[in-house]
Amino acid sequence: MTSTIFCAWGAMLLLILLSWLATRRIPRNLETASTMDLAPRGLQNIMELVIEIVHDLVQDIAGSRVTQFFPIVMTIFLFVLVSNWFDLLPGFGSIGLLTRPESGTTGFLANGAILTAQPAAGPTRDTSLLDSSARRRPI
Repeated sequence: MTSTIFCAWGAMLLLILLSWLATRRIPRNLETASTMDLAPRGLQNIMELVIEIVHDLVQDIAGSRVTQFFPIVMTIFLFVLVSNWFDLLPGFGSIGLLTRPESGTTGFLANGAILTAQPAAGPTRDTSLLDSSARRRPI
């Protein structure tokens, strides 16, 4: 399991948990619920704010077709946002215990470039590219 897959699953689990926590207090029967039961509180307020901002943006772009585009746009937006926020946490970019170290060419090329680097010999005096009028003439 690579760190990318681990972070993707972590982002999905966090989004599922946040969605469940934000919607668990919504009453099942909306017809019999009181006004106070329907008023959002806490995490539900924050989630509704984010969803409403993105919904208004998608509605400005898609117009009357917002119902077709909004679910996929919001899903991609939240997934990318949470995945990028995971990269800011210490340790998430360096989860190397879950993968085997690569024995590929990256390390080999880097070591080879360092070992074979030679000091520059200086500019060459190749005048074959110059025309005859630009060449220096001895005095």
